[in-house]
Formats: sequence, structure tokens, C-alpha cells
Amino acid sequence: MTRLRMLRPAAATVGVIGLVMGPATAAFGQDDVFVTNRESVQAFLNSDGSLDVARIYDQVDAFGSGTVRIENPVSTEGLRNLDGFGGYDVTDNVAVLEMDVDGDSAFRTVSDFTGELPVTVEPEYRLNGELVSPGDVVGESGTLDVRITFRNATAAPTEVTYFDANGNAVTETVDVPIPLVAIFEIVLPPSFSSVETADYNVAGDGRGGTVLRANLVLFDGLPTGGSTTTLFYTAEISDGVIPEAQLDVVPVQPITHANFDGAYQATAQGMQSGRQLATGGQ
Repeated sequence: MTRLRMLRPAAATVGVIGLVMGPATAAFGQDDVFVTNRESVQAFLNSDGSLDVARIYDQVDAFGSGTVRIENPVSTEGLRNLDGFGGYDVTDNVAVLEMDVDGDSAFRTVSDFTGELPVTVEPEYRLNGELVSPGDVVGESGTLDVRITFRNATAAPTEVTYFDANGNAVTETVDVPIPLVAIFEIVLPPSFSSVETADYNVAGDGRGGTVLRANLVLFDGLPTGGSTTTLFYTAEISDGVIPEAQLDVVPVQPITHANFDGAYQATAQGMQSGRQLATGGQ
């Protein structure tokens, strides 16, 4: 899950929290112990989308009874134990924990995140038709156009095989991203009026402000969505600010996910029909 907060230029930060599911390896003792590992990345960006600081929060849960050795591949820079004063043995950027489990046990850490964020955010602001920096919006009045582009940055070279028009199997290496979905929300203050958008769902916040919310599919291969998505709104502003916003991003499995299974099956059937036409109905 990625959570983005765009704050006033006076704070000059955007906050991103990304939840990355990562495996922990465990060398089990004689008794059975089940181990799960969840990692949450919290990053703060400057108002232009550039990274300021990032942290990774890690939680290991162990269930059962017995002795277990857990080797957790997590960033070890600035590693701190959030459940006490005890430390961890660190070897080759792997935190090693050996413990006796009887029931439920949970261990939490935080450290500096040194990897790449799964999603990049590129905001663009135009005031009265002129491209401006976020700071130039503060205290100003006029027509504000805001365009925010989200890019799935997880693409990695992957070998894929497909059939060409002659029915021959072709294997190529292409960049394939992790399938991500997101919810993006902006809360516009009462000083933003005449809000217009075709990209967001619009509602009131009960305090005179306007809530803009959009669902994003940040991967290719389905009739909707794409690895790059841009959202746009325009408003009349007075005493301008950069309003708070939030982005929640999670990875999904499109083939088995209930919301995408129908679209996936339809796309697969369309591809199969196209192949049959290309190969003369074979």
C-alpha cells in the first residue's frame, strides 16, 4: 500500500507510505512454527515529487511452538528495534533472529529505506495558464490547473513467449512491472471553488471542502489502466495553497483477483480469437 500526502509548500513535502510484501526465510526447529513478514515503506517527497527521506517498517509474526531462526532481508541502515532495546544480528544486509515461540510472537523494526519507490509522482501546476512551481501557488488567486502523473517504477526485464501472426512461438525479453492498483485522494479547501474534473469522483468533506478520489490500475494488459496514469482537475482559488493528498498503492494478482478476473478472461479470449483468425482457425 502506498500512501501519498502532498502538503503546503511551506512544509515542502509529500509523504508516501508503501506496503511491500516481502518473504522471510526461516530455518525451522523440530516443532512447527509459521512465520509471516510484512514491510511498509514510508517516504517523504518534496512538493515537486523528488525524494526527501524514506524509512522501512518491518513486522515479523511467528505462530506455533518451537525454536525458529529467521533470516529477514531488510535494509539494515539505521536499524532499530521498535519492541524493546534488544538488537539483531546483521549479516550481509540480512537481520537474523533466533527465538523460542510458544503461541504468538511479533517483532517490529524500522530502518532507512535505500531502494527505489514502486511509484513515482510527477505533479504539474499551472496558474492562469502559466506553468509554475508549487511555491508560486501559495497566496495567489486565479485559475489553478493541476496535473499529476503516476508511473509504475517496478518494471524489470522478463522473458515472455507469445505467438506471432503465423502461429509461431516468439520469445522476447521485455520490461514487465509488478501489477499495482491505487486509490488517490485530494482534499481541496473551501478556498478552491468551481472545481471541474473528469478523472476524479467528487464529494464534500462536510467542512466546506471538496474531496477528489480516483481508482488507478497501474499496469498494462487489461482494457483499462496502464503503467502510467495522469489525473487532472481545475479550480478557481483564492489565497492559494497546495492541498493535502493521499495515495494508497497495493500489489495485486490480476489472474485471481475478483475485480480483474472478468477483464483478464475477456482479454485472454480476445487474444485467442485473434490468434485463430491469424492462423486460419487452427
